[in-house]
Amino acid sequence: MNKAIVKSGAAVVVLACIALAAWWYWSPLLVLRTMQSAARSGDAAAFNRHVDYPAVRLDLKRQLAARIGQTLEASPGTGPLGAVGAQFGGAMGNLLVDKLVGALVRPETVMHAMHTGRFTAPADGVGAPGAGPSASPAPAPSPGWSIIRAGSDKITAQAAQDGHMAVVLERRGFADWQVTALTLPQ
Repeated sequence: MNKAIVKSGAAVVVLACIALAAWWYWSPLLVLRTMQSAARSGDAAAFNRHVDYPAVRLDLKRQLAARIGQTLEASPGTGPLGAVGAQFGGAMGNLLVDKLVGALVRPETVMHAMHTGRFTAPADGVGAPGAGPSASPAPAPSPGWSIIRAGSDKITAQAAQDGHMAVVLERRGFADWQVTALTLPQ
């Protein structure tokens, strides 16, 4: 066999392996960019392919319940009525958390958060499915995101501005990623 053919075949295999490794390594950034583009254009179907809504809801419920618990612990109760009040407040807090998270974690809200870096409800349909770029005369600028890798299967994309949220993406398969949590600012 011709040595030149063997060398060029080996070079092709090496280049293919390098390209595959690069795609695997940079895939979370590609998914993040795809999600930002889908959020800007209002393409809910493309955006939703990369969001695990049940996981996001569960994580937000956990975060909000922890904050309510910290608030209740910080306010001292007096006597047995204080303990009963704290338990009642905790139960009401959990009920409110369920309602709040159910109302907020919708495609248009998560798309808006990805576009602006803030977890707030969109105004005037900005980021709503089907609401294209003309839905708002002056859309909010997309934040810069800093990426923090937590191993090979998890990244956190932190909005660059102070007091903004972070998006946690986890690997699903070889090079597909899904948002599994939105970390609220402290």
